Amino acid sequence: TGGLAEVGGIDVWRQPAEAKRLIGVVPQSNTLDRSLTVFENLLFHGRFFGMSAGDAKAEAQRLLERFRLTDRADMPVLSLSGGMAQRLMVARAVMHRPSVLFLDEPTAGLDPQSRIAMWEILG
Repeated sequence: TGGLAEVGGIDVWRQPAEAKRLIGVVPQSNTLDRSLTVFENLLFHGRFFGMSAGDAKAEAQRLLERFRLTDRADMPVLSLSGGMAQRLMVARAVMHRPSVLFLDEPTAGLDPQSRIAMWEILG
């Protein structure tokens, strides 16, 4: 087979690392690091994608507020409800400010109130 795949003008075959920086992914299953806190999950993801420590901390704080998780920042991920974990996964996916976001069933398994809240945040 042949063809071309680009993300934001970046050839995904020739420059895969650069293309990955432009993409955020929220899988259906929980892929959060259960050994870390809510804040640490965001910070680690930001640093993984090349953000400076200061920028990662600032962005994590902003996202904690936006996704209504500020009061849970220092809690272990294992203590989160399903809705909170899902919100954290979306926050983590946008942590490095991607231009493309793939969402796989972002509201699956959430109660009606959590679904509404999720779509309000994403809206």
